Amino acid sequence: MQHSFGWPLGFKTWGGSFLYHLGDDLVVVGLVVHLIYKNPYLTPFEEFQRFKTHPAIRNTFEDAKRLSYGARAITEGGYQSVPKLADRLTYHRLHEKPEFTPVGIACRLCQRTTCTARAEPPIGRQILSDDYRRTRAPFGFSDV
Repeated sequence: MQHSFGWPLGFKTWGGSFLYHLGDDLVVVGLVVHLIYKNPYLTPFEEFQRFKTHPAIRNTFEDAKRLSYGARAITEGGYQSVPKLADRLTYHRLHEKPEFTPVGIACRLCQRTTCTARAEPPIGRQILSDDYRRTRAPFGFSDV
């Protein structure tokens, strides 16, 4: 199993790669690119092709045959996160204040209104719909 981050994406694009050896000469390989990249010329497919040329993994693909391929959009946090790991995971973005926040299914208990991974409002508060206000959170909340 190999995980990496950075190359070929560069320092301003979040993402990483993985290579899992399944045995019987089978591997699963992929590149994850966060969807908030700013470079309009970045193409995840081309970056994936470049990734496969890295000297550390290039020989994995010599004389190889592709059995299957696909692309997926994956979410960050919310309902599709893994609840059983919630007590061991933290959520932090490098451009924000250095505070680590536990990730999990406890959105209703959390009172942070600026959480960008929020799936539902805190207990006792209602969702506010305001088309004229923009915040970092997916929606606003009523006062307590």
